[in-house]
Amino acid sequence: MPISLLPVYAISTLASRLLSEDSSLGVHITFEDLFYAFVFLFAIWFGGLLANKVLQMPNLVGEIVTGMLLGPPLADFAPLPESWVLFGEIGLVLLVLEAGIDVDLDMLKIVGTSGVTIAAVGSVLPIGIGAGLAFAMGYDARSAVTAGMCFCPTSLGIALSTLSDGKMLNTPIGQLIVSAAVVDDIIALVILSILESMVGEITAKGVVTPIVSALLWVALGGTAAILLAPKAMRVLFFDTRCLKDKPEKHSGIEMFVMFVGLIALLPATNYSKASYLLGAFLAGLSFCTSHGLHQLWITRFATVLQWLLRIFFAASIGFQVPVRAFGNPTVIWQGLVFTGALLGKFGVGFMAPNFHQTDRFKGMHLRDCLIVSFSMSAEGEFAFVIAVFAVDAGLISEQMYASIILAILLSTIVPLPSWRRICRSYRQACRTSFLNRLLSSAAFLLLWGLTSLKMMAPS
Repeated sequence: MPISLLPVYAISTLASRLLSEDSSLGVHITFEDLFYAFVFLFAIWFGGLLANKVLQMPNLVGEIVTGMLLGPPLADFAPLPESWVLFGEIGLVLLVLEAGIDVDLDMLKIVGTSGVTIAAVGSVLPIGIGAGLAFAMGYDARSAVTAGMCFCPTSLGIALSTLSDGKMLNTPIGQLIVSAAVVDDIIALVILSILESMVGEITAKGVVTPIVSALLWVALGGTAAILLAPKAMRVLFFDTRCLKDKPEKHSGIEMFVMFVGLIALLPATNYSKASYLLGAFLAGLSFCTSHGLHQLWITRFATVLQWLLRIFFAASIGFQVPVRAFGNPTVIWQGLVFTGALLGKFGVGFMAPNFHQTDRFKGMHLRDCLIVSFSMSAEGEFAFVIAVFAVDAGLISEQMYASIILAILLSTIVPLPSWRRICRSYRQACRTSFLNRLLSSAAFLLLWGLTSLKMMAPS
């Protein structure tokens, strides 16, 4: 069943139970389901902690592996799996909403052109390379193009986490990476709309409509979100007599309006043949200039979103990983071949502008290039979303899906340790250089002091 239909399925199931003759009052669960749910939640948390602290990998790797092992693909331990997937999808919607809130318009003006260019090239190249590799392995045109599209996104979550850990988030190169990842997510949403049009019989109208719809939503909806939404909030609420002198209430009203907009935009974008995730992004983008809302979001939703995303990686993604298929040698070698699509991501790192007074591709600029390369190579949330949608819609086979998932997992695991080693080596080099300059200065001052004393001493 497509993930997007789970809410409809849940409502229809509830209605049928209420209307059935043998229905009983109330909704009940067994103690075993409750107990197993707590064990599963603990396992998700511990798996992420183990991956991060022991294996030096992103938490999501451990969370996905936990879902693979305890979910329907293998142990089938997690109770009510569709409920876990539903909560995971709620987490994904809130993650995209947060991505819209976190857009920094001022920084986008500084690095926006470079970020858009890197994101665009970093999307087109992996699609082309991935499709070419699939063609070379004998897949048909639809499957090959779909496979290439799975390698388009860059993980905004991994990029934000890694840049924060490396104390580089608020640097120009950090904001460049975040800007490129945000644009990459927008491109991924457009691609998701295109894939929806490829289900069933392909027609010109079916292909063009989602593309035009998504682009119109991005252009018109983005413009309205950035330019009109803040003015509308001031006119309708903040400049009114009852709220003009109560700025402490503004953030709460913005939060309420944002969720009303989210509830309105989710079906509007979905039924207009664009992705409902694009509606979530636009709802958040409308309040990206509100510092108060940003702080309120962190206070009220940061922990909730963290747990929902753990469930998303474990259930919405981990449950979909065909673990048993990894025993197939064909899946293994094709998955390794598909990792070649990431060369397109890695190459765009050398398009990074030089923010330092050094020669291009040397010293600190080379460090920035490598950091952009490894950051853009880390696939994540949307790559899994696109792959899961593709196999659910019948656009790719289960064997091809397993190979693509293996390549995405490798892209999530491999770049991050390299990223950290680069940052560590350059920090060590900077400390060594600073220590050498300090020692040289101290030696000069000591020599100058001794010389001065000698000159001042009576003969």
